[in-house]
Amino acid sequence: MENFFAGPCPVTSDDATPAVRPTRRGVVAGALSGLGALALTGCEAQSRGSSSAATSAQRASWTVASGPPRQSGVTTKPGTHAHWVGLDLPDDATKDELRRALVVLDDAAARFVKGASPLPDVAHELAPRAGDVAIAVGLGPLVFDLDGMRAEAPAWLKPIPSMTLDDFEKPWKQTDLVVQVDTDNPVTVSHVVGQLVSALKGTATPRWQQRGFAAGARPSDGGVTRNLFGQLDGMEQPNVAGTEAGHVWNAAQPGASWMEGTTGMVIRRIRMDVDVWQSLDRTAQENAIGRRLTNGAPLTGTKATDPIDLEKTDELGLTVINPAAHVPRAMPKKTGERILRRPYSYEVARDDGTSDRGLVFVAFCADVVRQFVPIQQRLAEADLLNTWTTPIGSGVYLLPAAPRPGRYLGQDIVEA
Repeated sequence: MENFFAGPCPVTSDDATPAVRPTRRGVVAGALSGLGALALTGCEAQSRGSSSAATSAQRASWTVASGPPRQSGVTTKPGTHAHWVGLDLPDDATKDELRRALVVLDDAAARFVKGASPLPDVAHELAPRAGDVAIAVGLGPLVFDLDGMRAEAPAWLKPIPSMTLDDFEKPWKQTDLVVQVDTDNPVTVSHVVGQLVSALKGTATPRWQQRGFAAGARPSDGGVTRNLFGQLDGMEQPNVAGTEAGHVWNAAQPGASWMEGTTGMVIRRIRMDVDVWQSLDRTAQENAIGRRLTNGAPLTGTKATDPIDLEKTDELGLTVINPAAHVPRAMPKKTGERILRRPYSYEVARDDGTSDRGLVFVAFCADVVRQFVPIQQRLAEADLLNTWTTPIGSGVYLLPAAPRPGRYLGQDIVEA
């Protein structure tokens, strides 16, 4: 698994970072920033392992991996356990508070991905080995409206339009920041999240936390995990290592060079009526999805890789795949309607002894409005799965590029 940054975190100087107003967390934040531990590139992390923080001389010699630095937790292999925290800045926050939050996250996250621990972590035995954890940080739309911000939010960084099936609940709302942590060890996930949230005290307040799990994929499932309906979730993915990288990662734009290496993140919390779903027979379930539950093959084929034939009919003249099934509704209708899916299941015990179960659906794309929204609108209009699913939360974020040497996460945006 790649590190948090594709290049090192920064040590900022007085010239590079304007003075900020002190807060009750200021002393600790200053101590963290002063330590100046830097993230390693993927290769450096493997070679150095969990060595102590590097000296200033070593930091100066580090180089950035080829290509624009990008945050992990997007195209890296998903861990089996993930945790998301939505945080808000104070109501009267300026870009100084945003800068402080990003500097603290930059330092603490960099230490974790290299197997070290940020202060004042006294349970460093729970810190992950180098490369075992992926951490990603996103910015909500309102941070671009903070006093002092000059960078303009991209047009797609705004809430998903209201859909007829949406039934949003507190506290699953849009926040100023989101932090995503994933790895294969749930203890490590819990520990890292706790330390990151603690480091942000006095700077950003948690509004919600969501936990997800993904069962290890069976060899026959082609590396795709199943959701709580038994459905192979995420069969169609763009080739982000090749020609379709532009579906996820942005390039520099006129007047906004900081857009290079950024991506859009959508996080939707979807409640699933698992009990009723499990009362259906296999034929009804597969008709609602449009794929076979055994191996993910479309109903018009026998293998998961077989093409989806929406015109094929049965002996009665009816299309084999129901036009209102999930697969045809979610399929791209225009060039570019491709998103990278990174879904996790959740289960939360209720006071009455039952469980709230569902999906933390996370998607990444370069332009949320152009790529994600049309798909979501089609699903809201007519998707047989809507009978057993209800969106109860939604948020949209911009993930800044990983920082280049000598800079902190998001610095190119905050100080544009």
